[in-house]
Amino acid sequence: MISIVICSASPDFQKQVVENLSQTVGCDHEFIVFDNRLHRYGLCKVYNLCAEKAKHSYLCFAHEDILIETKDWGKRLIAHFERDREIGAIGVAGIGFVSERPKPSTPRAAAFFRVKHIDKRTGRRANIWRPKGVQGLFRVATIDGQFIFTTKDVWSQCRFDEERFTHFHLYDLDFSMQVNRRYKVMATTEIDITHFSFGTYDATHRAFYLKFIEKWKDRLPLLQISESASPTQIVKIFTHDILNHLRDGHFDLAKRSFEHLKRALARPTLPLALQCAALSPIVMLSTLRD
Repeated sequence: MISIVICSASPDFQKQVVENLSQTVGCDHEFIVFDNRLHRYGLCKVYNLCAEKAKHSYLCFAHEDILIETKDWGKRLIAHFERDREIGAIGVAGIGFVSERPKPSTPRAAAFFRVKHIDKRTGRRANIWRPKGVQGLFRVATIDGQFIFTTKDVWSQCRFDEERFTHFHLYDLDFSMQVNRRYKVMATTEIDITHFSFGTYDATHRAFYLKFIEKWKDRLPLLQISESASPTQIVKIFTHDILNHLRDGHFDLAKRSFEHLKRALARPTLPLALQCAALSPIVMLSTLRD
């Protein structure tokens, strides 16, 4: 039922994750493990090569430095796809908003995560669960690459862009953007996952983030969250974006973001501007990452 694709650079992590996922997936599966220590291909190329070999109709692209405690996670995710044929991909960490800002920053109001982060080298830990304590499936714009669950059919329509994203960054956001043009991208907080990394946000990441922004600039800023989201939640998301643009000195982008907010809520300028101003102190204190 599920082909689990793993790009490996560590035999120890590989052994650990294969054993863990085998014990928890809860349904028929195969592993397609690519040892990337010699080739050092970018993840897009590795994932496309492995997906082509997949025997099953469902694909799971997983980092090797994760562990899942939830039993039968495979069955649970397949059930979501079978109930809603509009779903194209599910992750365990998702964001409902993509900004034009050439620097990643996550509005708390748009974050849907359930991940325990542990850095084995430093001992640093963080347990992120948004919305706190809530288990569910949430519409988002993009999902994080530590865990991407999709179908072989969706992947064949939205292959990873190995020409543009040749390293280990932004393949996940780009894949999400491809998928969400045709299907719904979702984040689940029903799976208890540990990720032994906090990610790497260096000069290489920044360079590929700029490529990502350039590729998708005609669709940004993009708000993609549940229809049940409250107007206040939406205002908080855009206020976060507007404040960042103003801080960066990008007044044109701040204005564009506010215009998108007006269209999203169909409200007059002055009341909306006053609400943004009133929410600004709360939003400034709640930034997850800047």
